Amino acid sequence: MKPGRLSMLVRNLRLRAEGRTNPIDAMESLKAALAQEQKRRAEAELEITTLQRRLHAHEKPRDAKGR
Repeated sequence: MKPGRLSMLVRNLRLRAEGRTNPIDAMESLKAALAQEQKRRAEAELEITTLQRRLHAHEKPRDAKGR
């Protein structure tokens, strides 16, 4: 094991024992939350677009034969 890795392991164990989070873990958690929010927003925008398209198709003027 490299010397830097051992000191990082000891630091992470100390942080965990103190009940504090590792900054790298906190950043990964924030990235995951951001990705989830971006996915939720993209799905909402897709649903809005779909509903607008359906509404537009429903409100199109029709001729006497209903086309």
